[in-house]
Amino acid sequence: FLSSGIPSLVAKPPGCRELKCLIRYSKGLSYDSILDWIATLLLDLPRIRYFSSQNLIPEFIKKSGPHKVKVILFSDTGERALPFVREAAKKYSEFMSFGCVLWRQEEASIWKSRLGLELAPAVVFIKDPGVQPIIVYVLPQLRSITASKLGCDPADFSASGKDVETWYCVVVAGRPGFQLDQLRSTMRIVQDELVSEDIDSHNFAAATAYKDKRLSLSWLDGEMQKKFCYYCLPSETVHETCGPRQYQEQDVARIFMIRFRRDPNHQKPVVKRINTWWRLDDEEQDLASMLIAPYSGADEISEVLSWISSTVRDGDTNEIPFFVSVVVF
Repeated sequence: FLSSGIPSLVAKPPGCRELKCLIRYSKGLSYDSILDWIATLLLDLPRIRYFSSQNLIPEFIKKSGPHKVKVILFSDTGERALPFVREAAKKYSEFMSFGCVLWRQEEASIWKSRLGLELAPAVVFIKDPGVQPIIVYVLPQLRSITASKLGCDPADFSASGKDVETWYCVVVAGRPGFQLDQLRSTMRIVQDELVSEDIDSHNFAAATAYKDKRLSLSWLDGEMQKKFCYYCLPSETVHETCGPRQYQEQDVARIFMIRFRRDPNHQKPVVKRINTWWRLDDEEQDLASMLIAPYSGADEISEVLSWISSTVRDGDTNEIPFFVSVVVF
């Protein structure tokens, strides 16, 4: 077992009491590879295949059978389906077929005309021919590996492009539990409203910014990402949202928005960060400054949406000089 060196990761199957029955991980230490190893080899879960706009209908929808519900997971990153999705694919294989699609901007019009899909990540449920697909837009989690993709890293550019100078991240933060789930549900509905064709004219600023990828919505685990959570919500009540849970009654989920403004004269740093969630040293300057606005209104969909839109409109029209952040992710 140790002839090839000491492994970085091993798994112990049930009933295993000797080295020879341990399962050794021998691939690269990447998030995708390790997750696939756990789901495929250890949990015996099926992989979910990726399809393109050309072969989705002939290879997936038609071959799945008319009696099955088709579940299509649209990803904007191309990462593998998470273990809980693969478990659902295995458990409900008699009734549902699962497939993945990498959402590309150049194919946006195709998915808009075929399914009514505006953006990814999203999950689309297709039942019978002629029945309108059900679209559920996913609220992504803000983590170190997703911060840049979401446009929430001041050391990187906006998700909308390198020429964009102002962009926004709206974050729902809290400890895992009922309060966070409720506010995440509210934000998912807000997200649906932003891509709706019937959106109120007062909220056009937010809807336009969202479709242009200058505005992203996400949620943050305030317990796991406590340092960033503490930084964004510096107040006397921050311990109700960030850090280890002390009392269940203290859990309060909160919404805040980060306005990024890029310094057009500063280029992207050459040194690659090991981890996004860190404290800056004096040798590196971010591409963008950060202004953080906490939301203090009611957890009503219309009020949250109105606040987001008015904040975006105000941030786009008011000129604020670029400044260097002292502490960031």
